[in-house]
Amino acid sequence: MTRWLSQTKAGGGHLPPEERGDCVPACVASILGLPITAIANCHGEAWFDRLDAECAKHGYCLAVLDVTLEPPRCYWIATLPSLNLPADPDGKPAWHSVVARGYDLVHDPSLARRYDAEAWALAWERNKIAEGWVLVPRDPVIRRAVAA
Repeated sequence: MTRWLSQTKAGGGHLPPEERGDCVPACVASILGLPITAIANCHGEAWFDRLDAECAKHGYCLAVLDVTLEPPRCYWIATLPSLNLPADPDGKPAWHSVVARGYDLVHDPSLARRYDAEAWALAWERNKIAEGWVLVPRDPVIRRAVAA
């Protein structure tokens, strides 16, 4: 299995939740070294709680980052405007998620046009990073014991 996964769905907010893009599961699974099917695609009401519960199955929780501060030096998930999808029916931008480490783009799981280093730097410069999350071990002692 290749570590850096591509999404398997690319639909935006004009589609029902079950048909929307799975860039977030692709990012989480890539960071954790899991198959994309290990993380459910969580769209719709209470999506963040359901995504956090998916991460908990693998010993992690999601911590929300303050994207106005220095980014973490570990892998983290950035949410920024999609390069491929039109605005959602409510007029809000269609969002996309990528994996970063510090200020560097590591992986864009898009099936079509992807962020490259230049587009990523421009998104930072223009404050287009809407939010970010980092996977944090729920219990670092347990994670260390599993890794040993």
